[in-house]
Amino acid sequence: MIVAAHQVAEARRIVAEQHQLIAKLKAFKRPTLDAERALKAYLSSLKHLEDHERKIRMEDKPKKRETKKLQSN
Repeated sequence: MIVAAHQVAEARRIVAEQHQLIAKLKAFKRPTLDAERALKAYLSSLKHLEDHERKIRMEDKPKKRETKKLQSN
């Protein structure tokens, strides 16, 4: 789960940087099509990583409950 969280954080950083790049390109009146296409791909990857992380957390919750029950007995 730690690896998934790290990947999500990294993907969010990349998305934020891409937004900044697009803003800079627009400020200098430069074409943004390629940067916007890349952003779309990054956002898609981020969504998949977030979904995967969420799935891992959901699968991990029952395991934690079982561990707590065993520890309390």
